[in-house]
Amino acid sequence: MPIEIVKDLRKTASLSIIIRCKNELPNISRLVKSIKSQTYTDYDIIFIDSGSIDGIVKYLKKIPYSIFTMPPEDYNHGTSCDQGAGLVDSPYIMFLSAHTYLVHKQMIENAIGYISKNPKIAGIYFRQVPNKFTGCSCLEQAYLRYRFPKGDECSIRNGNYISRISFSNAASIVRRSVWEEVPFGYCLGSEDRIWADKVIGLGYSIAYAPQFWVEHSHEETSSMVENRVFINLMAWNQYVGCKNITEWPLLYAMKKLILMIVFGQLNDWRNMWNFTMASYRGAKRAWESSKG
Repeated sequence: MPIEIVKDLRKTASLSIIIRCKNELPNISRLVKSIKSQTYTDYDIIFIDSGSIDGIVKYLKKIPYSIFTMPPEDYNHGTSCDQGAGLVDSPYIMFLSAHTYLVHKQMIENAIGYISKNPKIAGIYFRQVPNKFTGCSCLEQAYLRYRFPKGDECSIRNGNYISRISFSNAASIVRRSVWEEVPFGYCLGSEDRIWADKVIGLGYSIAYAPQFWVEHSHEETSSMVENRVFINLMAWNQYVGCKNITEWPLLYAMKKLILMIVFGQLNDWRNMWNFTMASYRGAKRAWESSKG
């Protein structure tokens, strides 16, 4: 996968922040402001753009951080993370989506402190709440409430909790030495949860920090939901090497409907139904495309 230098201002730091972006001009300044407001200051920022046409690269050239680009046809979630991590040598690497916002100023400082005291922790992730600037579908709103529960302190996630581990590179920090042992690799989607499953299998742990949260969400259409479901299920099925009965299209769609009923807004029945059917179509495509 070719990667080109637009501006190289890399510096030595204990934390390298990798931000992958595409057409995120309306959101990027807000994210950068939230990073600069952090109490933790020993960081470097690397932007990796994949085919933006909204002027974000022009904007990034004006701020003092490194910019790399890759062709959109060569982009995939896993190897783009590896590409970013390979550009730096910091002991800790933070992955952020360009449409996130760090709510708490002490978030990075506390997370680095927690990981440094627990050498078996491979990575840490944070609670996610809807981003009021990017919007949030009723399906994702329910998903965020379910997958990122509230809490007052960090907790260790291991194999006993794998079904509820929502390790997410929308906002995560990983230990570089573990990434060198277990890179993300080529992955259409769900590279973060697959990576978490791999490192837990090797005896590491994943930490969840619910007391610190980021705003992260999308204003998804039904076609976007269908495509996301298809990509993520395909990636997971390729990883485990078989199809899971819980991903049988009708059952998968019903789980999404129940999720929206329990954790969502009951006054949004039209979108709930549309997203349920979109989930069914995406799961059906993945089910029919997967071998086994």
